[in-house]
Amino acid sequence: MKKYFLVFFAMFFNGLICSQSTQLNVVYNNKDFYISAVLRHDNLYFSVHEFFQVINKDISFDKRTKKVEVTIGTNRLRITSKNSFVNIYSNDKKIKTYQLPVSTLILNDKIFIPAVFSENFLSDFLNTKVDFNSEENMLVIKDLVSDETPADGILEQEKPVISESTKSEKKKFDIEKIEIDEKANGTLIRLKCNRKIESFKTSAQKNKLFLFLNNITVSPEIDSDNVRGQVKKIEIKNLGRNTQIEFSFDESISLSDSLQDSMKDFDSNDILITIFKPQNISDDTNTKIKDWLFDTVVIDPGHGGKDPGAIGITGVREKDINLAIALKLGGIIKKNLPNIKVVYTRSTDKFVELYKRGKIANENNGKLFISIHCNSLGRRKSDSRGFEVYLLRPGKTKRAIEIAEFENSVIKYEDDPTHYKELTDENFILVSMAHSSFMRYSEKFSEILHGGWNKYVGIPSRGVKQAGFYVLVGASMPGVLIETGFLSNKSDEAFLKSKKGQLNIANSIFQAIKKYKKYYDEELKK
Repeated sequence: MKKYFLVFFAMFFNGLICSQSTQLNVVYNNKDFYISAVLRHDNLYFSVHEFFQVINKDISFDKRTKKVEVTIGTNRLRITSKNSFVNIYSNDKKIKTYQLPVSTLILNDKIFIPAVFSENFLSDFLNTKVDFNSEENMLVIKDLVSDETPADGILEQEKPVISESTKSEKKKFDIEKIEIDEKANGTLIRLKCNRKIESFKTSAQKNKLFLFLNNITVSPEIDSDNVRGQVKKIEIKNLGRNTQIEFSFDESISLSDSLQDSMKDFDSNDILITIFKPQNISDDTNTKIKDWLFDTVVIDPGHGGKDPGAIGITGVREKDINLAIALKLGGIIKKNLPNIKVVYTRSTDKFVELYKRGKIANENNGKLFISIHCNSLGRRKSDSRGFEVYLLRPGKTKRAIEIAEFENSVIKYEDDPTHYKELTDENFILVSMAHSSFMRYSEKFSEILHGGWNKYVGIPSRGVKQAGFYVLVGASMPGVLIETGFLSNKSDEAFLKSKKGQLNIANSIFQAIKKYKKYYDEELKK
């Protein structure tokens, strides 16, 4: 008996862990109502019982079959627990079936349905528009028609009446066209959109890329006639209000990025997807092998001179810490790897413009570019702490974008900020594509650095991230930007301004360089 109790308790406890209780705001007749909801596996589910109570519709629940039914006029909606099918009947005849990507839930004899996938069948059944706003956890119901809606009202809704004045107008789709542009380092896929599409997901498997969209209309005229380069086929599949666009390639995809969240300030509504070609740094058969030897490391201490960078809670300046770590790192490299040349973008407290830092790296034929910085949330104490290593790509999170904006703000000290004017729009994405041939190696160094960081440094690692740093744009080589810790955190700041802490950080970066060099040399031999 105890055994069964423990099994039941474990199942119940696991259910609590998987589902997080919350609320859904339902807006109906310009009034706000709050109903029970749970978050499970990144999907928000809400109580169908409480939803129909809000709009004053009776709901019947069969405890034996675990089904709910709601009747409006002659139309009837049936939802079954732990089932992905929803049916609408009229005069006892099934007129429409919807298949949800996920199954419904049942909690305490109440059925919960996934919000993002319920807009379609609820809109059809209620004969009105039902919109789910995932950012605000809000479900908005337009004014309902009366219960005297004709029995075939749902079918009529699917065939809207087109007035004479609008018959000649061409219907506008959210996605009108797909353009494919073959670049030197990969393929740029552009989805021409008539509005900003805030939410979408991508998934890559071998030689296929999947783009998932919700409540988005796609022009049926899009086909595979315009495929080129790596893209061999385009298929569009509709599942209710969910759309899947499938791209097939002639070879496995080495790396892909879907970009629009990072372009919210741009004038374009388009979604850009970049596909990078697999490429080895030794692929250039026209270049002598000695030109690729790992023989130069460029160390870039961020900020300097009239640009102090971030200021710590005790007044320590980021530019001083960056320089101290950089000089210690260079010293360790010279001592332990004497065959490697060390180049500093600055070795004193002076201001160096961002584009000149990349120029210095290129002129010295650098093989690895390391830009050293400190993080901060402003001159206020914060619990946020940790080391981060960044790759050059448009930022995917709000925080990554904020960090890049701060680091890029150094251009206000420069004599001619127009050097960067072409990087304020979609051209930045094309610039990052130009770095794709180095991305595999930048990622490898980041992985090594992140993996060994905690062996030498007391500051925890927050992982490998991406953001659009101008300083990385100009360096035509594998490169990373390191945020060694938070000056707005008491513990991190104390570690960063101590000579021991700086030495430990420099040693951790050196160990990563040494391990990376071994990997690089083996790749070159291949």
